[in-house]
Amino acid sequence: MLRVYVTRGDSVEQLARSQMGHYGADYCAQIGGYAYHPVDERGYPKVRLGRQEVAVTEIERLACLHRFPLAALHEEILAEEREQKGEATSIRPRQLRLF
Repeated sequence: MLRVYVTRGDSVEQLARSQMGHYGADYCAQIGGYAYHPVDERGYPKVRLGRQEVAVTEIERLACLHRFPLAALHEEILAEEREQKGEATSIRPRQLRLF
């Protein structure tokens, strides 16, 4: 969802203002707003997200709630791109690509 926008040069603030989301069979994620997270059979409480927060609410049709700072995801994508180009080596443990 984010990779194409980060690699073309969009800033964290531009991404936050976009409030984009992806809702498909592979995963559901969004930037900001309200995320709906099932906790029981009675309903879906909404979780308020910060402007620069990403929530993943489904993975392969399984409900979940994972929240990430948008700035951290932005930096991780840029670091992966630099590493692929051979510009820098990471001192952090390698995180497999999620999306």
